[in-house]
Amino acid sequence: SLLPHYEPQFLDDGYRMYEPMPKIPRSLLVGREIPERLRVPDAAADARQDREELLDYLVSDEALDWKNIHDPMYGEKHTCRPVLDTNTCDGTDVTDHWVIYGAFGRENNHQVLASKRLVLQPGVEYRMQDPAGSDLICTAGVGTVGTHVAAAPRALKPGDLGNWCFIIPAATAGEVVIRNTGDCEMVLLRTFGPDHPGMPVLPWQDRSALRPKPLPKK
Repeated sequence: SLLPHYEPQFLDDGYRMYEPMPKIPRSLLVGREIPERLRVPDAAADARQDREELLDYLVSDEALDWKNIHDPMYGEKHTCRPVLDTNTCDGTDVTDHWVIYGAFGRENNHQVLASKRLVLQPGVEYRMQDPAGSDLICTAGVGTVGTHVAAAPRALKPGDLGNWCFIIPAATAGEVVIRNTGDCEMVLLRTFGPDHPGMPVLPWQDRSALRPKPLPKK
């Protein structure tokens, strides 16, 4: 498959570059200068003009999440270990694991998205039981999703849309039938927004304090 890596992301344009340049007062990429406005786009315009003010911003609490950076338990707290959803599968011919879940953000109270990994053994037919819409991608095997053929991508040409990515509307999320027509496991990854009522949280998080992350302002 061409999809060994799976990394769902929430739309966010906030970024900045940190790189040691002791002798070069500007950043270069393939011999071309990277403008200041691209290196620190979320810094105030006046701060980008003043070197001292810009340096103060780059190490401030506004630019860096010092609280979480220095948390010695950060890895343990934020590692999403697969959680089998026993409400949607039998755990043998079909397994359905939560693989990305929990709350994020500086206060760890923004529930943005979550993902599940569905695995069907050869010849198995499964009716989805999701209470929310999702995007679904096939990362291994072949089969059908509803009336559509699904297959993990192996060789894509420019302009080839393939048949590995699907959008499942909320209105039909509990009706879609998936069949594994191949001779190996069929693996499907689907990502939900913050409206899935069964979305788990990390063990140390308080579900009652969670809220959907606001969309970025245009």
